Amino acid sequence: MDSQVRELQGSDVNEILGVWNAALARDPTTISRLCTWLFGDPNFSTGGATHSGIFVAHRGDRVVGFSRAVVRRVPNEGLGMESQLGFVPVMAVHPDSQRQGVGTKLWNAMLNFFKTESRTKIWICGKTGSAPGYVFPGVDVEAYAGAIQFLNKMGCTADHSPVSMLGVLAQMDIPSQLSVANNDSRCLGVLVRDLSWQHVPSFMTFLNNSFPGDWVTAARGKVASGSLSDVLVALQNNSVIGYCQWEGEHFGPFGVNEEYRSKGVGSKLFLEAAMRIMQRDGRSIWFNWADDAAARFYARHGMRAFRTFSIMTYNISPAQPLSVVPEIAPTTTISPGKKLHVLVIGAHIGDAEISGGLLATKYAQAGHRVTILHMTAGEKGNPKMDDQAYRAQRIKEANASAAIMGAEKCIVLDYKDGELQPELATYTNVCALVRDLKPDVILTHWRGSFHRDHRATYQSVMEGSFLAALPAIKGAHPAHLVRGLYYLENWEDLEDYHPDMWVSISDRVFDTWVAACEAHQLLRGDVSFAYLQYYKGLAAKRGAEVGKKYAVTVSLPPISRKRCVEMLPVEEEPVLIF
Repeated sequence: MDSQVRELQGSDVNEILGVWNAALARDPTTISRLCTWLFGDPNFSTGGATHSGIFVAHRGDRVVGFSRAVVRRVPNEGLGMESQLGFVPVMAVHPDSQRQGVGTKLWNAMLNFFKTESRTKIWICGKTGSAPGYVFPGVDVEAYAGAIQFLNKMGCTADHSPVSMLGVLAQMDIPSQLSVANNDSRCLGVLVRDLSWQHVPSFMTFLNNSFPGDWVTAARGKVASGSLSDVLVALQNNSVIGYCQWEGEHFGPFGVNEEYRSKGVGSKLFLEAAMRIMQRDGRSIWFNWADDAAARFYARHGMRAFRTFSIMTYNISPAQPLSVVPEIAPTTTISPGKKLHVLVIGAHIGDAEISGGLLATKYAQAGHRVTILHMTAGEKGNPKMDDQAYRAQRIKEANASAAIMGAEKCIVLDYKDGELQPELATYTNVCALVRDLKPDVILTHWRGSFHRDHRATYQSVMEGSFLAALPAIKGAHPAHLVRGLYYLENWEDLEDYHPDMWVSISDRVFDTWVAACEAHQLLRGDVSFAYLQYYKGLAAKRGAEVGKKYAVTVSLPPISRKRCVEMLPVEEEPVLIF
């Protein structure tokens, strides 16, 4: 029976609960919490379900999915009605009904709703300072990787990747850290105090000026409940310049006036709050949502990330019909209807993403199949972590990153970091993988590298692909000829690297790739080299060379650079003469 979509009825809530707990298994809820979230939200319309934005997919009498589209019915403090924005805090389809068109129908119902509300930009879950109907900071890249792939297919773009973090207070040495913070010469004149009633007016003014939006609402809730002992303020000459609040062991929101950041004020506030939580017999400190800069701050104080999310956006064109999902235009160099399989092979986790990720994302967003293959996990790349622990972390990061890019597979082989051997056994293994995966295109390392694993990967891919094409070499799968082999531009592989092609990159592809790279601690620059900073600049540089905002280059096998033409291609390939 085909599924149908209608708006919420009161009798649906128990079945919605069943769908929620089956589809969102990492985040189970109760009927009380569900109904409070649905009906207690001030943005839930009291005009009836017709305008609620809550949609239910059903087959006969059975609910198989639901989604919620939110527009503000009450203003966001300091930001108003945000009349161009819509939000999708939750969408879920029962596991036994996934990949059957249910999600697409729910998505289209929400788009039509947003269209009637004249919305032009949709935030998946929410954005910093504005998350009506809040449940999650974004889509959990590990637990709900399939949802990210679905949203990519619908045309959503990754915006950034916040994290949830946790600290075990007994392991963070809070007293020592607090002593150092209180003696920081940069902020000796700043006092950290409990919020008092005499400071409430200036406190609310500070929030409206510095942090308009949902944080004002959260702080107002503390004031309304009289829980001033759960709020600290930083005072400079009796003026509020920063604050933090908490409830039990749940920390936040927390912010410092921009003028006083990077001067030790944040450390004073955070560590004093952690000490108060310890004094009330707290064992840990945690929160759900920290963006990149904030996450680095908390990590310096001993907290660690335990979940990574992807916040995504979708832009609605006023002229865009919303009854169907827009199709992605095929790449101009590919015959209409032809879908390629692109295989990106890196020596370590991170290599494929940072040097081949822009192309992988571009092809995935154009509807092609993408597989990411890592020869090693790169487990020896963090001197502060045990090899096995870092390997486990990197594999999680690789899976999360691949999902954001839209790859259908992420494969990590068992070769040891730094010990990859360019030998027959490796070639045979690559041969078997190429025959099994049947890629049309392979993207990999160039041979001119100072890293032995990169050189070994180049050699193994060359030899393995050659063996894979020979019918006389017998194996579990028939011979397969790779139609295109390209070498990627990598800062470690630049000896004799020769860029032969420039591929333009759109903003949407670029932003998704950045979010995918930010899923990696190493690529964010938190371990050693500032990888993402370098490659973002490289994409801009290569784009400028060909009159585009962003581009990437690839190198051809030397024999493939030879072309026979009847006439010089002046019209098709103009040469700029300066």
